[in-house]
Amino acid sequence: MTATGRRSPEGTSARTSSKLDPDELAALEDQREFLLRSLEDLEKEHDAGDLDDADYETLRDDYTARAAEVLRSIEAQHDLMEEARRPRNWGRTLVVVGAVVAFAVLAGVLVAASLGRRGEGDTASGGISANRSPSQRALECQTKYGPAQIEPALKCFTAVLKDDPKNAVALTWFAWLTDLAVSENPNSEQARFVMAQSERMLDEAIRYNPNYSYARALRAVVAFRHGDFEGAKKYLAEFEANDPSQDARAIINQFDLKNRIEEGLAESKQPSPTTTTTTPN
Repeated sequence: MTATGRRSPEGTSARTSSKLDPDELAALEDQREFLLRSLEDLEKEHDAGDLDDADYETLRDDYTARAAEVLRSIEAQHDLMEEARRPRNWGRTLVVVGAVVAFAVLAGVLVAASLGRRGEGDTASGGISANRSPSQRALECQTKYGPAQIEPALKCFTAVLKDDPKNAVALTWFAWLTDLAVSENPNSEQARFVMAQSERMLDEAIRYNPNYSYARALRAVVAFRHGDFEGAKKYLAEFEANDPSQDARAIINQFDLKNRIEEGLAESKQPSPTTTTTTPN
């Protein structure tokens, strides 16, 4: 049963525009506030026992997907505002966007290559049949992702999770895409909220299927992206200790994650500059 007074999961999607539109930005910000309040209320109602696990997971996944899409659309409007004010630093933009897109493409290729093969946790083998398992459906969702539009993939994952809330494949890639959606402005309060949800969903994916290598790989990557280098090191060690698949290992190798974690740890331990004072004799 849906929580009393709460809007159903099916709601208005964020509209991404390529033109600066103050009215659209205001509407997006209203949607953002509603969705983030709803996520906070969900946590409180679930903790109080007023919302069962199934309804909580269905609503949380839907609101998280919609919030990520709204935040992405807001960032697009803010970028257009910045472009109107000053010349854009295209070098930096291409580096940041290129890194995100490259990883998304790599993940998409690896997942697409898995279609038709027996997946971790699946009992079916061979080609995809008309009666696809939730995990096979989730793998297909990943192919719907595009760098400029994540909504089709998020909707697809939400549909899978509605049928199978504990599906590790859907939880893993849903979490990853929502994290990507807020990667351009990770320090905003709203982005941090969505990032925390992505961490939680990856933890759930690992709990529901400890053998799903992608979940462990992306948990380490997400921790690194969030600046949690100690956590990333721990998650990477757990990934290595659980006989990971070669496809999942390719993601780790692509980002040279082990070395980058060590670099992050070294930088975080460097003493900050201090002013030296001399005590008179």
